[in-house]
Amino acid sequence: MKRFLIVLTALILGYLAYDTVRYYLGWYIDLQPDAPVSAFMSTDAQHLYMDRGAGPEEFTVKGVNLGVGIPGEWATDYAVSKETYLRWFAQMQEMGANTVRVYITLHDDFYNAFYEYNTAREEANEEPLWLIHGVWVNDYIQNSHRDAYDKDFLETFVRDGRTLVDVLHGNKKISLGRGTGSGFYTKDVSRWVIGYILGVEWEDVTVTYTNHKYPDLPPYQGTYLSATEDASAFESMLAQVGDRIIEYESRRYKSQRLVAFSNWPTTDPFLYPEDITTFFMKCAQVDVEHIRAEDAFLAGQFASYHVYPYYPDYLNYILNPAAMDRTPIWDGKAVISRAETGPGTPIGSVLRRSDFYDETGAANTYLAYLRALRRHHTMAVVISEFGVSTGRGMAQIDRNTGDIDRKQSAPAELIYAHKQCRRVHDPAVDHKGDQKAIYGQLQPFCRQDPQSAEDNG
Repeated sequence: MKRFLIVLTALILGYLAYDTVRYYLGWYIDLQPDAPVSAFMSTDAQHLYMDRGAGPEEFTVKGVNLGVGIPGEWATDYAVSKETYLRWFAQMQEMGANTVRVYITLHDDFYNAFYEYNTAREEANEEPLWLIHGVWVNDYIQNSHRDAYDKDFLETFVRDGRTLVDVLHGNKKISLGRGTGSGFYTKDVSRWVIGYILGVEWEDVTVTYTNHKYPDLPPYQGTYLSATEDASAFESMLAQVGDRIIEYESRRYKSQRLVAFSNWPTTDPFLYPEDITTFFMKCAQVDVEHIRAEDAFLAGQFASYHVYPYYPDYLNYILNPAAMDRTPIWDGKAVISRAETGPGTPIGSVLRRSDFYDETGAANTYLAYLRALRRHHTMAVVISEFGVSTGRGMAQIDRNTGDIDRKQSAPAELIYAHKQCRRVHDPAVDHKGDQKAIYGQLQPFCRQDPQSAEDNG
């Protein structure tokens, strides 16, 4: 009996040790180090491609973003049930979507539902629902004293990415209290995962602080992703994170997927006229053109942006065709020096006046901005977040839609801009010091005779 208990105890301890090492710590032994790596997704300068066995075919993402919350519950409770996910997946495809994007590792209910739904779809010879998965960066980390190379930022970012890879391959267990979903992730859903969007909407101050702290950092050189000579310290950090996550999936699971890095207008790659950089504090650029895909990365990159038609405000009120009709297209002369901003592309260099009008002749600054993104990048561009306000109040005005009453109160920043315009045209105002240069650059963007804040032309 004693011997039996000893053996039983040893077996239990052995299993617990194996379970911890494999499913919690992610340790593994590569038994096929020379096995080829595969990728069913690829990309070029314009498009994404999917290979289902008959060669690459162009794939257009028609996606739905899915958060973690549900009315009546805390978002951090991850309270959405498996049954609800199954219903939502069906509704997504009914409305014409082919892809769902999530931002963070969810509870295992999501992945169990995703596996069950897509398995049933394939058994019925129907199109499955594809997945783009994000790797979240904690809001507190981004808004703390830490730069992007702090271990709590960089190493946590990489670790969470590797954890996600294990989750999607059905090879992970996550305990409660880790800041993400939790559960036993035993369903391999990787064959429906087309790519990753790494990171979040970057805080411009975090980007700027990181670049300021490491001005002479050598560009990161990896096996799958590398930073170019023009890369900033922050962009080099992104290259490192992406490279290490791709390396992990390539070695352990012999597969790769598309990779993108989250971005938005606040940290877009463009340089703007000085009035915008001053009044709207546009202080940082993140440009994925400074991250190079190496030959070993079979899937490739795409550029991901969250772009709304009403944000930032300067896309509506200063970046507009009326300004373009009064002054030559921005050529960088109205931009603060590169020494102050770091590398960037003057937005006027990728825009023409005609870009501000749609096929009907209507002015559309949102369309102009999308065209600027498309011309700047040498890789496919995906607008991975888009929406309009559903609130009863009004945070911003979208001048590209026709349902806004022009007589309602103008936003404070627009009123302020018009006040500055009046000062520019007022001969009694003595424009002194640094203000003189700012007002001088602001002048071409002002109406020659501004009458009111509501008349924003």
